[in-house]
Amino acid sequence: MAYVRFDQNDVETYSVMVDTPQAIYIPDYDKFMSKLKSAKKIAIQVECADGRKSTFTFDNTGLEWHHNKLD
Repeated sequence: MAYVRFDQNDVETYSVMVDTPQAIYIPDYDKFMSKLKSAKKIAIQVECADGRKSTFTFDNTGLEWHHNKLD
């Protein structure tokens, strides 16, 4: 699971599937990306299988999105 806060909104929960140690897949991709692209600040917390938690924070201010969805 991933716990995500877009800007100062409530924390949302997203399913996460691990494809490889370097890649994950979010089944609700369209909803996640729509919110990600419109938010300025994002915090994502993930829990590893061994119980460790990691939090990643991003500032999207001024970021331009020039890529399409990968199939």
